[in-house]
Amino acid sequence: MNETKPKSQSKTLWANGLALVAMLLTAASQYQLVLDNPVAVGLVAIAITIVNMGLRFVTSKKLS
Repeated sequence: MNETKPKSQSKTLWANGLALVAMLLTAASQYQLVLDNPVAVGLVAIAITIVNMGLRFVTSKKLS
């Protein structure tokens, strides 16, 4: 199983890239939003972790 795929087809990289954009937008916006909603921020972090764990189980090819 030496199949590879381009980085642009990696679901894991796409999911993490979208998570990074969301975090950067949150950081660039008002910090008060985060301070006012700590439970929501925690739930988003949990959701990102679950998505990453799920993607790890469906990963079968190396990146080229």
